[in-house]
Amino acid sequence: MTSHEFKITLSSTTVTCVIDPRGRRRTLEAAPIQRKPHLETITVLEQWLKRWEWILKASDQGPILLVPDTFRVLGDNLWNLALNNDIGREVIEACEQVAKLDEDSRKSILLRISFEPDASDLAALPWEFVRWPGHPPNEGFFLAAETNLVLGRYLEGFGDLAIRTSDLKVRALFVGLLPDKPEFWEQRKEFEEMLRKLSEIGDTLEIEKILGWEPAAVAELLAKLRADGRIVDVVHVVAVCEEAPNGPRLYLPDEGDPRQWHGQDPRPVVRALAGDNTTRPGLVVLHLSDLRGTDPPAHFERLAPSFVTAGIPAVLAMQYPMTHPFGQDFVYNFYRGLTNGKTIGEAVQAARRALSFGRQPNRHFGAPVLYMQSDADSSLVRMRTTAEMPFSVMPDAGSALSELRLRDTASDRPASIAQLLLTDAQLNIRDADTVGELQEWIRSVPWPDDLRTVWLVLQERFRQKQDDRVQANIYSRWMGLVNDMLKEQGTQ
Repeated sequence: MTSHEFKITLSSTTVTCVIDPRGRRRTLEAAPIQRKPHLETITVLEQWLKRWEWILKASDQGPILLVPDTFRVLGDNLWNLALNNDIGREVIEACEQVAKLDEDSRKSILLRISFEPDASDLAALPWEFVRWPGHPPNEGFFLAAETNLVLGRYLEGFGDLAIRTSDLKVRALFVGLLPDKPEFWEQRKEFEEMLRKLSEIGDTLEIEKILGWEPAAVAELLAKLRADGRIVDVVHVVAVCEEAPNGPRLYLPDEGDPRQWHGQDPRPVVRALAGDNTTRPGLVVLHLSDLRGTDPPAHFERLAPSFVTAGIPAVLAMQYPMTHPFGQDFVYNFYRGLTNGKTIGEAVQAARRALSFGRQPNRHFGAPVLYMQSDADSSLVRMRTTAEMPFSVMPDAGSALSELRLRDTASDRPASIAQLLLTDAQLNIRDADTVGELQEWIRSVPWPDDLRTVWLVLQERFRQKQDDRVQANIYSRWMGLVNDMLKEQGTQ
């Protein structure tokens, strides 16, 4: 039987692992941390990664690219530091077993890492770049970009918290803690641009926005939404952060003079945004930026544990600032996954994977750090029942699809059906792996002439994919599209 949960704990000298802690709990023998020579190599490579964007902006010689193998070498050294042992072998065996399963039977492996107090230097490492080096003929892979696995961190000894699944919408409160000053206008513009892009997702994502910091206004809004039965699922903070000896400090307005902003203790913000038991979100996103000084940015995910201890079961934080457009791409893909029914961890993994391909080699896919304090990676929305399927609504009204219709001749109809679905996949789905799988299936089907039979084909595929929330939503949407065509023909 495949194990689907690994709890890995690193101390200063050893790594331990509990497999399937909620089931047939099995504890593996502790393995030594291999500090030499890996820790020194990791430290040097990370300094390069942290300075990459800064060097890029300071250069007048055009784009500067990192050597692609930088990520491979960094990731392999992270693996060899802690996982080149029986624990790592168990993880890879589980991944291989899951990959062999039928898609309908697959369940993502939840791998959570925690750190003992004496391992603070190890906790500061960018574990989101960890990579299994592979063994011929099997190629290695980055754990953070593996779709059958969820890579996260957790706080040992704090206990597990439940993620609340609400209704058919994801409700997100975006808090922009950005001063209205010339040096921050670019960031404010990017914040508004991000919200505009997210609005393209549609009514499955409900957005509330607060610009500036007024704790009373936040509390009032959360209470009002609760009274209306619209409890916030996600609090998304876009803020400026500065590094201090005792940890990151948020750039906030001065109580005496709101026009003056400076680095302050983040705990009051944590308490206000965490709410109480009736308003507490299931997820907090910390979309933090540095002050853009001469020093490279530090690890801003160090603010995440404060939200966990305040009762938030999942916190997604950027350990490095994400530059434009990579940050917006990640955020869009992440929320698209959440609204399509992916679990939080699956949405993070898919959005990371999308960043790790396609553009020039970059470090952004390893920037998001997921603190998963829940032992069950859950969705923020529930699956639609058959009665709730949106059969009468076209996706993304106004898109090119609204003008794409079946041809009248029976001989053209199969090609037109395939073209209709292929176009929808290309226009409305951002995850490259999902698009590829859908395209392969569409082209393999001998599409019938009769629209009613087409609808039945899609219905059968929907039933096969019910456990895959993303694809189930896609097939239900396509059933709705065909349903509309039947109505136009008057044959329904």
